[in-house]
Amino acid sequence: MIYYLARAEHNYPVGDYLKSWAGPSHPVIKILAYEALPTILSRGTYVFSDIERLTSAQSELMAEVRDQLANAGEGVRLLNHPTRSLRRFALLRELHEAGPNRFRAYRASEVLDAVRFPVFLRRAGEHDGNVTGLLRDHREIEQAILRALLSGIELDDVLIVEFCDTSQGSKRFRKYSAFRVGDRIIPRHLIFSEKWMLKLPDILDPAAIAEERAYLESNPHERELRDIFDRAHIDYGRIDYGMLDDRL
Repeated sequence: MIYYLARAEHNYPVGDYLKSWAGPSHPVIKILAYEALPTILSRGTYVFSDIERLTSAQSELMAEVRDQLANAGEGVRLLNHPTRSLRRFALLRELHEAGPNRFRAYRASEVLDAVRFPVFLRRAGEHDGNVTGLLRDHREIEQAILRALLSGIELDDVLIVEFCDTSQGSKRFRKYSAFRVGDRIIPRHLIFSEKWMLKLPDILDPAAIAEERAYLESNPHERELRDIFDRAHIDYGRIDYGMLDDRL
């Protein structure tokens, strides 16, 4: 049995999969809510998902649960760690300091004197893309942070991210996406848009379709992606990324 752990209100990714694509695999996958874990857990594979939405206290409790499962002996496999797997900010900071990322991310509470414009705001623990458009100076940043706080976003959940223009003047942005499932790197999609924040494709011409097909068939960035997942201590998850000058 595969047990997929998530916050109760955010179990829809696998929930939707079970309702549509799962087919015969449905009976071997069960969703468990962090907030309502049973007292006794059976042997099986446990995927600790949605960890970026856990509070510090919840993360520590789930780490204890994971340790108990790890000591249960054979028949248990564990993917991701509630406290050791890196969240978005820690991973972006790591990837800049280690070299792959040319851009930097900052907490809203940090000194921003060295920030390179333009930047945008996004939430550290959510997956809803940018909170703002591109900001051009410190005054715009201050105003954007204030609006975010007034809307109910916590200060620690606000990130300032330097914009990296991967279109290289072509007015065509590419969003690559791939999964890690255990030891496998599986390309998910390559979508195109004239917008820099891509959620859905709005360019579906023959050239784009052919390029996506080649990406899915060749899995060209497998080695680099595995290295990033290893850095993040992520055994199961999805990575979205772009390319600039043939560099991930």
